[in-house]
Parts: sequence; C-alpha cells; structure tokens
Amino acid sequence: VTTAQKLMGERFFLEMADHPEFVHEFLDWIVESYILLARHFAELVNLPITSVHIGDCSACMIGGEQFSEFDREPCAKLIRELGPGRLHSCGDSNHLLEAFHEVPGIGILNVGTNTSVAKARAVFGREVTLDVMPDPKVFCFGKPDECAAWVGQCVEENQGGPLEFQYHL
Repeated sequence: VTTAQKLMGERFFLEMADHPEFVHEFLDWIVESYILLARHFAELVNLPITSVHIGDCSACMIGGEQFSEFDREPCAKLIRELGPGRLHSCGDSNHLLEAFHEVPGIGILNVGTNTSVAKARAVFGREVTLDVMPDPKVFCFGKPDECAAWVGQCVEENQGGPLEFQYHL
C-alpha cells in the first residue's frame, strides 16, 4: 500500500472504493516487481534471500477490512516467494492486528507508537517477535522515568514473548 500511495498519491485510497479490481492488479504488479528486483540484486551480489521486510508504512491509514481485502494477499505472496516476513506498519496499528494475523509466515511484527503490546500478544500469542517503537516525544524529550515506565509496561504486557525495542533515527 505504501508504494502504491507513493506512486499515485492519496488517490490510491479512493481507488479502493471506486475501482477495487484495479487496486488488486496494481498491487500485484508492485509485488511482482519487488520479487524480480530482490532476486536480481541477490543474484548480482551472490547472496541468498533469507527473509523479506514488508515496509507497509501506510497500512495504518486503512481499516482491517481493507487490509484483508487488498493487502493480505500481496504480503502473503512476498513471504511465499522471498522467505519469512517482517511486517512493518507505522503508527497506531491496533485496528489491524487481527488482519495482520491472517498473513501466513510473519516472523516479526514491527509496529509503531501506541500499538498495544498486550493486544498484539493476545492476537499473535508467542508466534512472532514484536518490534515496538517508543513515542518519539517521550524518547527524545521525555524524562528518563517516562521512558523507563513505557519500557516496563511493554515488558509486562509482552508476557515473555520475543520482544525488541527499536527506534528509527
């Protein structure tokens, strides 16, 4: 969805309602292009493809139903063709967790600020590694005890599953 938005702008989201068949074809074209490029560059440098990062930053701007209808199969196809998946969505993705769980082969779920670790664990169990991002305001400008409280809450909500803290600079 992110690449489609970059290529078409916000009009892409309207196309989901106006021309859903076009959206399916456009996303399939993007996925096929990515698969060909990934394999081409891996071959050029003689390295195996061991996993795929699906940077679906714009997914947080659609609903779970739209993700299931339009984005689930493209994500699944990337994972089937290129290996285990790391699915990324920016921002609060609580409304997408059930839809994300429908994508087979996700090994890592990388979600943005304010996505509930407790809800992610309730949906995924201990199946996946969770990568979580702190609120930039707290991380950059907050007091140390605010950041420590956030980390403590995440660890508690995580229920012992695999968890990583990350921050994009």
